[in-house]
Amino acid sequence: MVLYTSGTTGTPKGACLTRQSLTSNADGIIRWLEFDDTDRLSLVLPLHHVNSTVFSLTMLMTGGTLVLNSRYSLHGFWPVIQEEVVTATSIVPTIMHDLNASDGPAASDLTHLRKVMIGSAPVPAGAACRFVDRFGVPLTQGYGTTEVSLRVTGVPPSLEPELYRKLLEENSIGRELANCNVAIQGEPDEGELGEILVRGPVIADGYLNQPEATRESFSNGWFRTGDIGCWKTVGEDRYYFIHGRAKEIIIKGGVNISPIAVENAIVESVDEIAAAYVTGMPSERWGEEIWAVIVYRDGVEPDETLTQSIRERGLSGQVEGLSAFEAPNHIVVYDPDDLPKTSTGKVQRSRIRDILVEERG
Repeated sequence: MVLYTSGTTGTPKGACLTRQSLTSNADGIIRWLEFDDTDRLSLVLPLHHVNSTVFSLTMLMTGGTLVLNSRYSLHGFWPVIQEEVVTATSIVPTIMHDLNASDGPAASDLTHLRKVMIGSAPVPAGAACRFVDRFGVPLTQGYGTTEVSLRVTGVPPSLEPELYRKLLEENSIGRELANCNVAIQGEPDEGELGEILVRGPVIADGYLNQPEATRESFSNGWFRTGDIGCWKTVGEDRYYFIHGRAKEIIIKGGVNISPIAVENAIVESVDEIAAAYVTGMPSERWGEEIWAVIVYRDGVEPDETLTQSIRERGLSGQVEGLSAFEAPNHIVVYDPDDLPKTSTGKVQRSRIRDILVEERG
């Protein structure tokens, strides 16, 4: 089966997945999420996406029930969950933001919904905590790519509440799942960054009609994800954390800066901001300068004075978790509908940078 990558950071590529890779990943997910024949899974992402493909397999393999939606609808999301007595669903951060910002059922009306899986794009920790606190449903974060048939790490759903909350607040992508091996290139020490590598029966055979790209990404049984991350020991287990795409890491004055960390700090510290997307732009002095595209919350009128005050707060070191050196020197306000997105609703970060370059002339 050929499934195309989302194209978040470039042109989509056709990943050649096999029956072995797809069923191996589905088996790992079943073990991770403890799916069985009592589960009722609502699919809200496009059926051509690897997420829906593999989660469909999990229900077919366990004898569970699939609830198909013709497409994602904010106004139809919760009614389907309640009317179909759904026990699990899988979303992306864009949908989480929509649900956080809109009317929804009380937690007492969602006791049948046991888990909401989230991934496919960076998950802002603060927004994730607000979702859990409001709806009373655990968000279960996982990590993977189309080339590894969906998920290779995940936060266990049966953790003690204190440990679960700690991992949620620290934005962990979880532990290694069954049927794969996850490693950081170069085997660095705990907390040190490197490229995330994956091997095992879950990986694709390569890219369709792209031998050079296949050679670059698949080598000696390992798939190079292009994502930068690290591992840390939490409790007695090794958990993984992602810091961004290798191509998206900003190098300012020789210092590597994680765009995800900057985005999370901005969104958590500035109540008026719903979402932020940070990128590096060419700078004669620094090599790259930090720019941020922000989306204001519903009901907040975009205002130049407010935007300037947010910029000044960052540059003066008044944003928690963000040094003045890491703060955006330029902030651009966007309407959420104008952001470039993939078919699954993920914001195309590479296009944001291209658009900013074009607008600067």
